[in-house]
Amino acid sequence: MSEINQKIEAWLDQLFAQWLQETKLKLEQSIQSTNAVDQKELLNSLLAEFKSSPETRLAMLSFKSYGRFLDMKILNYASPKKDSGGYAGDEIAGWVMRKGVSNFKKVPGYKKGEVSDYRAAQRIGWAIALKRVQRSQNDQRAHKPKRWYNKTFYAALSELREEVRFGFPDFVKQSLSQSLTHGR
Repeated sequence: MSEINQKIEAWLDQLFAQWLQETKLKLEQSIQSTNAVDQKELLNSLLAEFKSSPETRLAMLSFKSYGRFLDMKILNYASPKKDSGGYAGDEIAGWVMRKGVSNFKKVPGYKKGEVSDYRAAQRIGWAIALKRVQRSQNDQRAHKPKRWYNKTFYAALSELREEVRFGFPDFVKQSLSQSLTHGR
């Protein structure tokens, strides 16, 4: 491989690796600006990895469950039944358990302390699911999730594309000029 090709490869590797780290940082800031319940878990699961070979460059960003953690602000329901495409109350019960049953003022149908945490979480989960179904049927303006990923990632991707598009010719021009000047 010629020296100019090696310089181009090194420039691209540096550019992509730097872009990946900056994008990961921007995504972390975007996640922190949301009020997701499992924000810490999402931040911990965010991974950035860059691999390079002469043929390809691979920048990977990954995170658990595509970032769509079960959070009450991002759930919109059509029906409380799982087989109809909505979220079942049992799934919300897991969220209730993570948040802590003690953080809820009331367990539907019971007085505080009369029921186990598991049963209380199920009751609260189903009550929330049914209430959200009623709300979504009555109000077509249901809360939509904050787009922390798409907006941040695709803006960063656009910046990378522009950097390659406009920076590459300048880099090649500078490298060729140095090679011709120094006779390499």
